[in-house]
Amino acid sequence: GNMNWHYENVKVKSSFPWQSAKVSYDEISIVSAAKIGTVSTKMHYDLQVKRSLFGGIKVTKLKATGGSQ
Repeated sequence: GNMNWHYENVKVKSSFPWQSAKVSYDEISIVSAAKIGTVSTKMHYDLQVKRSLFGGIKVTKLKATGGSQ
């Protein structure tokens, strides 16, 4: 079997100095195996992230849509 994935349409929206940002991207996954053939999925993610007190990033909102094609 084999599994591959990649990301497309990556977008980040924020302002300076940034305290939060909106991030969106598509994740394309392809799985293939002899008995099942090839299955591909396309998921779209919308995230809202916030800068944490000590310099990290916290996801405050996540929405995922999509599935098998």
